[in-house]
Amino acid sequence: MPRYAPRWDWEKYAYSYRVWGRLIYSPNADPDSWKRYLRHQFGPGAQAVETALGNASRILPIVTTAHDPSAANNSYWPELYLNHSIVDAAHYAPYSDTPAPRVFGNVSPLDPQLFSRINDFAAELLKGERDAKYSPVEVAQWIEDHAVAAEKIWPKQIGQ
Repeated sequence: MPRYAPRWDWEKYAYSYRVWGRLIYSPNADPDSWKRYLRHQFGPGAQAVETALGNASRILPIVTTAHDPSAANNSYWPELYLNHSIVDAAHYAPYSDTPAPRVFGNVSPLDPQLFSRINDFAAELLKGERDAKYSPVEVAQWIEDHAVAAEKIWPKQIGQ
């Protein structure tokens, strides 16, 4: 069964950059221009890899759009998240630019017109109201759905 064990770290991103570069250059490009790479690397598992990566690669953009505790890239690294206090605003480090009081529920989304803050959503629920923004519950479900879809394919079709 095919495995993905790159020799160099940068090789993990070769496929992503191939797809990204091709579609930026020509949005109507023939999908075979990037699928050849997967067929070469994974043979009969190529379609499963593409589907799993398609789902997994949607998670980080959702996280960074819906939950942005800091605009500073040297403070907020979503893949290595540092806990943010739920109740103690005095211990907000390292996210010093979170809206006050600096607690997890007040973290602003990157797009506040589209996504609700956790505390705002909770207040709406208590009032029995809802606005048109995506809720933290919906966002969590999207992330879960993509993770489950990627995981469902990966071990069965591709191998560990």
